[in-house]
Amino acid sequence: MNQQFDPSDEIDRLIGNITSYIRYWPLAAAAVIVFCLLLLLPTMVYQIDRDERGLILRFGRLSREVSPGLGWKLPYPAERLYKVNTERINRLSFGSPDESRVVDRSNYQREALILTGDLGVAKINWDVLYRRTDPARFLFNIRDEEKLIRQAAQAALRIVAGDYDVVSTITDKRREIALKTRQEMQRLMDNYNSGITITEIYLQQTEPPDPVAPAFRRVNSSRQIREELRFEAERERERVLNEASGSVDRMVSEAHGDSAAIINRARGEAERFLALLAEYQLAPDVTRQRLFLETIEKIMEESDEVYLIDKNLKGLLPLLDLGRNH
Repeated sequence: MNQQFDPSDEIDRLIGNITSYIRYWPLAAAAVIVFCLLLLLPTMVYQIDRDERGLILRFGRLSREVSPGLGWKLPYPAERLYKVNTERINRLSFGSPDESRVVDRSNYQREALILTGDLGVAKINWDVLYRRTDPARFLFNIRDEEKLIRQAAQAALRIVAGDYDVVSTITDKRREIALKTRQEMQRLMDNYNSGITITEIYLQQTEPPDPVAPAFRRVNSSRQIREELRFEAERERERVLNEASGSVDRMVSEAHGDSAAIINRARGEAERFLALLAEYQLAPDVTRQRLFLETIEKIMEESDEVYLIDKNLKGLLPLLDLGRNH
């Protein structure tokens, strides 16, 4: 027997099913929210090491810079965190087969050849040390860090080496060239707004290219001999000049001493004469007699023998041999 279809029964059954589903919706919604929170929680918590700085971008625009430590941010993709190490000293080597190279690993021999100001060629191996000191500039302005450093370093060294001859570049001007290269490279980094600071440039090894190395060694040996001879000549020159200067000073000092002694003696004689003159003017006879006696006394003190002869005595010379040795 066929049952007659009743639409009201079907509607009641549908409403009952919907009511039973609605009863579990809060629990399902809470489960979905908890699941989403657990899924997004790792993107909301971050940890910055002490040698790093963090940059948080909100919808692609820089929002803030964060210091080392634990922090919170909006979940991804609302906010995204980038970490930049600002304390580590990074090193790039030039002119040597460094296994850590990423760019131009096979061209190290070519980058070691530097054209100098006298159109010579020097073979130089050098290292560049740098830090990322401005995280924001480094993040937004630098796409290929190693390529930028390598191109700037080679350009800076070639600019500086163009002011020196090949012998100075290889020998005694290495430190000066390294300092000027660091300054020039830092200028390039600042022009690029790279946020990179060049801390040091070391010229590890400088030598002539292999085909001219023997000739250069001979020239360098001759230069060393020339410098040694020049040094010996300068030292001998200094010795002779010092001796001459000492003799001149001594002679001048002795002349000043003699001049002072003569002047003092002349002043003493003049003062003594003036004193005698004053006494003579007061008592001429007495002063004349005293001067006579003093003169005779001085003469007799300097004489070994004294003879008193009567002026009326005759025939003295035959008896007194004045010419014999006494």
